[in-house]
Amino acid sequence: MATGTGETRPESYEGTIKTLIHTKRGAYDKLDYLPVFRASGVFYAIVDETRTTVVTFMNYWLMKNDNPSVGTMVTLRDQAGKKVARTFFELDKTVYQVDARELLDLSGDAAGDRFEGTMELEFHSQQDLKFAFPALLVYYMDETGASCVHTNQRTFNNREDLERGSRFNRWQTGFDIHCRDGARPFVFLINGEKPAGETQARLTLFNRAGDRMDRDVDLGALPAYGARQLDLSSVPGLADFLGDDVGFAKADVDLADIYCRFACGVEQKDGFVGVTHSYFDCNQTEDYYDIAEFDSDTYPCFVPVNLVAGVDVDVVLYPIQSPAELTFSVQAFNDDGSVRATIDYPDTFVTNSGRMFRLDPKAFLKSAGVDADDEMVCIQIASKSGKIPARITFGLNYHIGEKPGCNISSSVLMASSHGAKSRSWLWGAAVHQPGGRNLALISHMPKAKSDHSAPEFTFELYNRDGLVASTGGRIRAGTGLNIEIEQVLADAGYTPGNREFLWYVVKSDNPSLIANQIHISAQGRIGGDHSF
Repeated sequence: MATGTGETRPESYEGTIKTLIHTKRGAYDKLDYLPVFRASGVFYAIVDETRTTVVTFMNYWLMKNDNPSVGTMVTLRDQAGKKVARTFFELDKTVYQVDARELLDLSGDAAGDRFEGTMELEFHSQQDLKFAFPALLVYYMDETGASCVHTNQRTFNNREDLERGSRFNRWQTGFDIHCRDGARPFVFLINGEKPAGETQARLTLFNRAGDRMDRDVDLGALPAYGARQLDLSSVPGLADFLGDDVGFAKADVDLADIYCRFACGVEQKDGFVGVTHSYFDCNQTEDYYDIAEFDSDTYPCFVPVNLVAGVDVDVVLYPIQSPAELTFSVQAFNDDGSVRATIDYPDTFVTNSGRMFRLDPKAFLKSAGVDADDEMVCIQIASKSGKIPARITFGLNYHIGEKPGCNISSSVLMASSHGAKSRSWLWGAAVHQPGGRNLALISHMPKAKSDHSAPEFTFELYNRDGLVASTGGRIRAGTGLNIEIEQVLADAGYTPGNREFLWYVVKSDNPSLIANQIHISAQGRIGGDHSF
């Protein structure tokens, strides 16, 4: 379908997923399948006196996929794309963390000097890795907190990979921006392995009222692997345009030979970097599910949200979906998973209007006389036309008051795909910092209204050398669990080191579990992401 920008988008959600994920591993006789023997991720890296950038991952290739033949090459480059340091290691441990500061020390540079550039991790294997996007998390850390986002940009493996992936490169969007108290919204831009000539970032900026501002920013010539931190606060007039409220942005940048899902977010005046990732704009597509296709026992489209005592949460929908007018209701549940309240939300959301939709489910339920503070609630989504956009992304923003939150880029659950796998095998990271808390937020929300199952699950924590703690139990449909990772470690007698990364794994024979993780610093700043 033409977008008006000279680009052709995939016609359907299923087509999109097949393009990104390919098909079953080992289907070498299927000529439309592209085997993956190299997976990669490249991240913007910042190191200075107070901050560092760490990429962490779990060796899921071995643990989940029984693949012992994976090796990793890590390359640190400066903003001009020049190699600064490089290392290689075979994966024989369970958890890894690669600190840009330590790589700078290896290169002979003083770790206290300011560095901006990129860190690329390339994974090679004799066996098919299936996914070209590896499950990595990048953390931007200082003494006041840690924020994270999963793999976003990557270099392509070959021409066929480039032709498939570059279809998703135009008009990245779906993230909060604001300029309150000297904050600087940003987009991290990394060029691929081919130089790009004089380059512009085409920006469309929206404020809370839905007003629009179009600007072009000259980036100059970008060398191979060149990197830029696009400071949106430097756009003339943006601070006045946004005021003290939150808006969002769309960005189109002609980079060469790289997948353009950008890391982006807001940097605070003191340097703390709150990060999420962009999503491609779907406003010009007409890609829908008809609610009538699902029977009356099925929730067609929904968002489970674990509420956390003492923590605020907003669900933010950006007007970047296929055109529709969406309606909402918020459900609260009893301990046995039965519905105790369903409250219709009074406002609708026009997905191509220019105005964001922000819903605070805890405050909304309270205004309707329903107390909900430390439990799972669910936002049910419908459409006035009866057709729901096939791709609906949202920001899941856990925060404490006006302190920086996580703005996790996530997707709603669709009846067509939710619970379709044979099991749940979810994994994510936690980092130990003095006074900080790590929560794994697990939800069990099946698509069948009549499903009241209470499947068993296990929750395991791993360090570099293997399993260090575990717990488990049952989780009933319509409920959620907020697992305090520090408590699980304490119960097991394990004390992590400062800035030590651990990874959790949630396992269940039931395929309808989902998980998110958040880190709450001693100063009340929150970073987080959804699980893999």
